[in-house]
Amino acid sequence: MTWPGTVGTNYMRLILLIILSFSCLDSFTQSDSLPTDSMIKKIEDSWKDLNFKDEHPDFVGNYDYVIYDQESNTKFTIDSSEILITATKNDSIIWTTDPWLDNKLEIYRHNRPVITYFKLRTVEKPKRKYETKGQKFLQVGYSNSQFGEVDIKNGRFIFIGQD
Repeated sequence: MTWPGTVGTNYMRLILLIILSFSCLDSFTQSDSLPTDSMIKKIEDSWKDLNFKDEHPDFVGNYDYVIYDQESNTKFTIDSSEILITATKNDSIIWTTDPWLDNKLEIYRHNRPVITYFKLRTVEKPKRKYETKGQKFLQVGYSNSQFGEVDIKNGRFIFIGQD
């Protein structure tokens, strides 16, 4: 997996922004003046400019996340609630699933886990009885450490385990 070329640039911007934020706070504590609204707005806007979704392809965070399978011409999307996975082809919905709820997984560690890991996997050597060579799955990991796979053809979730 390769990351976009802006990774280094954005990391440098992040480091500079952190240094700037702390130096601004330090100067405010050493004087009687308080930060102005415009100064606070500049710092907030600078933080918003950093796009972590592009820098960390496996991190879902509070963003919609998309994987595109060129072979099947299908797009797989996690919604902003980080719960639903939707497969679309030619702007038509093929299936939508909430793997955790649809499969009645037991509560583990917290009441409602969200998806924190999402990756397309092609089976090279079948290791599980439900796998065939060349079959594709979406690997899904949850915030409570439960994990499994979604068959890209039908949206069926296979629970694999939990840590």
